[in-house]
Amino acid sequence: MMKRNYGHVNKFKSIKAILFDVDGTLFSSEGIIEQIYRMEFQKHNQKYGKPEVIPGHDAIMAQIGKPVVKIFEALAPDLALTEREKLSEIILGELVSAIMNGAGEHYEGVKETIESLSKNFKIIAASNGRLPYVEAILKANDVDSFFKAIPFVDNIRIKNKSELVKSILEEFHLRPDETVLVGDRTSDRDAALENGCYFIACRYGHGSEEEWKGAHAYIDSIKDLLKYFD
Repeated sequence: MMKRNYGHVNKFKSIKAILFDVDGTLFSSEGIIEQIYRMEFQKHNQKYGKPEVIPGHDAIMAQIGKPVVKIFEALAPDLALTEREKLSEIILGELVSAIMNGAGEHYEGVKETIESLSKNFKIIAASNGRLPYVEAILKANDVDSFFKAIPFVDNIRIKNKSELVKSILEEFHLRPDETVLVGDRTSDRDAALENGCYFIACRYGHGSEEEWKGAHAYIDSIKDLLKYFD
């Protein structure tokens, strides 16, 4: 990882762009993910006899924040690639439908905070989630209009969040010290630090203290960002 010497005074004064992880940072789908994953895995098992193991809550939630390919490799190792892709598309459709119909947990203060920050900073999504999923969450929270871009992991040109952040820096001509990533999982921390960017950890998300090590700041609510970027 690239190392930087961050001071304690005005550490974010050079920031021009704020990159946001989505699930666990702006919104939580934890309440619907387990139900939809288990339901569709069970349907697939009843129809084809596999996967042999239907993942439980802990197994499913341990994968949240990872690229979709990695999620299904972990949860359905006995399925062929084409089978995983078909199952993941079915689950994606169910998740998008549920979110657009009001399911999931909407964190308090998201719209007001994003709208306020967008007046002075470029707001960009940085999620491992697929584009329809991310777009559904942003639309459901009525913040999609504040985002300059919603780049995504396509598993061809961009295979993980670190590569995603690198592509954002290049596309928007941003220096690492002009960029901060706000997120809740190891993948967020690593993507920021590997690219030399700042990282702000969301303690209200799906992650743990271990995953937040190395963060340059911590927030207990999305609204806490306004303390750093007033």
